[in-house]
Amino acid sequence: MTRAPKRGAGPPGWAVPGPGLLVGVPLSLLLSLAAPQLGNSRLWDALNRTLPTPVAPRVLVVGIDDQALRDYGPPDRWPRELYAQVLGTLQASGAVAIGLDLPVENAASLNTVREAVRGSVQGKVVIATGPGASPQPGLLTGLDTLLPRRDGIVRSYQTALGTGAAGQPTFAWQLARLAGSSPPLDTRRRLIRLTSPDPGLEPALALHTVVNGTLNRAAVQGRVVLLGLTGSGAPRVRGPYHRLIPHVQTQARLVTSLLSRPFVAFPRWLTALLGALIVTATVLLRRLWGFWLAFALLALSPVLWLFGVLLPAVTFSLCAALGAALVAAERAWTLRRLAAVDPLTGFGNRVALTRALEARWRQRGARPLGLLLVELGGLRETTERHGREAGDELLRELASRLGRTKRRSDLLFRWGTDDFAVLLGHVTPERLARRAEEMRQLLSSLTFRDVALRASVGAAQTTPEMRSAVQLVEAASRDRTRARSLSGG
Repeated sequence: MTRAPKRGAGPPGWAVPGPGLLVGVPLSLLLSLAAPQLGNSRLWDALNRTLPTPVAPRVLVVGIDDQALRDYGPPDRWPRELYAQVLGTLQASGAVAIGLDLPVENAASLNTVREAVRGSVQGKVVIATGPGASPQPGLLTGLDTLLPRRDGIVRSYQTALGTGAAGQPTFAWQLARLAGSSPPLDTRRRLIRLTSPDPGLEPALALHTVVNGTLNRAAVQGRVVLLGLTGSGAPRVRGPYHRLIPHVQTQARLVTSLLSRPFVAFPRWLTALLGALIVTATVLLRRLWGFWLAFALLALSPVLWLFGVLLPAVTFSLCAALGAALVAAERAWTLRRLAAVDPLTGFGNRVALTRALEARWRQRGARPLGLLLVELGGLRETTERHGREAGDELLRELASRLGRTKRRSDLLFRWGTDDFAVLLGHVTPERLARRAEEMRQLLSSLTFRDVALRASVGAAQTTPEMRSAVQLVEAASRDRTRARSLSGG
């Protein structure tokens, strides 16, 4: 420590960039890139449930309940006539597309459906098939794959599955295309949009009303109709409401999302860049701005949600909290450092000298320690004649001269009001005597205005007889007293 600490420059409340930024920016980039969905999915779930999008209902579910299964049997055993009657009634009622979310993937069932869709409904019916299913001549198919996250909740979807930018189209994408929408066909995950009213929570239209011809045709006109199991044995998935709902109603949510305005998500690079900027601003603003910024970002997320923007507010809030934590850590480190630093000269103070001696004392056998104590005579007279600022100027000049003599292993301290100490590491008697003489020669020409100055230098080295660092200090102090007596001070 040979220089006084630099004072920050800039507007009030700002600080010169320091270690906080060197640590915070890489951590924020790691946080944003390695865990972009950290906590955000739960926030978006809450916003999705609390602020559903009000849209005109465009999707209708025709449910095959327990009564329908008892009356007509499982769908993979239905006759062609039953399929033709159901599909023809829905088409005549004005359905723009019909999706069959049914277990009809065996050859016999597919052939039955193929025979049923020939004619007026051909090109309007999409059959859900599992991954790896082969295309069926004369049938329009789409992959039936829902995407649960690690917590088992289905909150996102893709329009295509496979490798590369695009793959095989999904069941929901095929239905949305038939309904006149043109969503992009790619493998990117998108958030399922909950709507008000939510098709996943509405009761499904019973199959009996379709078979018997008693359905309200206005309820079908211009809609996408999904036919699927809704009874007690129907396959179910867990959605953003954290409740199990029939598989077909989750498919209805996907189709509704594709027919609605898609959410705008932040790309990873932008999330990482904004996270780094948030940490930078928090560290520069200091004080409690990081916590206020974290709360503000969380409060901003519902506002942007209403405009269809998915703000990764949790990630950004964590970046702001990280910046605030770094500010607190840097402040604690600075306070600890200042407690051991003389603010005038930038040298270590008496506490720092004590710590340095304790840290090096154990190795004194292999690496002997040397101590120089320098006393400046004339400081009090300078202060009395020219004021305190003149005395401070004199001390800084003395500190500057001592700094010019410093070696790599030396440590400099301000020991008292007009006393300085130089701790030498791995010193020999010859080197100690040489350094003491260099110090005397350097300070012999020190003058200040009209005041006569005297500098006394005392030197001491550790010996096997010394039991504590205090004895080293006392030995150097005695040598300095002798030097002051010999100089007549």
